[in-house]
Amino acid sequence: MEAMSVPQRKVAARLHLVDGEELEGVFFVAVTGPDGAPGRLVDHLKTKSERFLPFSLDEETILIHKFRIVSIELGPADREHEAPESEFGHRRQIEVVLTSLGLVSGWLSYVMPLDQERLRDYLNNMSGFIPLYRGNDLLLINPRYVVSVREV
Repeated sequence: MEAMSVPQRKVAARLHLVDGEELEGVFFVAVTGPDGAPGRLVDHLKTKSERFLPFSLDEETILIHKFRIVSIELGPADREHEAPESEFGHRRQIEVVLTSLGLVSGWLSYVMPLDQERLRDYLNNMSGFIPLYRGNDLLLINPRYVVSVREV
């Protein structure tokens, strides 16, 4: 069975759940994705067929339904690997109101075609969680719990 195992890396995270609960633990992400590119948690969050994600707490591993996750906080060690900032494109300072967390602020960094470069275009066309940069940390926001977004 050892030959069948997929090498994985740990991504430390703090989850904010829709019921207000917070969990700290780690996700396990394949070192290499199916396309040969480095594996990333953000890619699992985009996959529509993968609704339940394994999340390891101190003593046990649970399966979390990703629709119950409001946001995922990642520290500096994983920020650059999971959602590197683009040197090109747009950088927008925003405030986001979330149903259970209230107001969070930070910036987005994204690249879009010239005719779709507005913040609205990006938010309406993206899949997965919204990467919000906050200092050295990264907050991945589930768009289903976003009440409003305002550019500042």
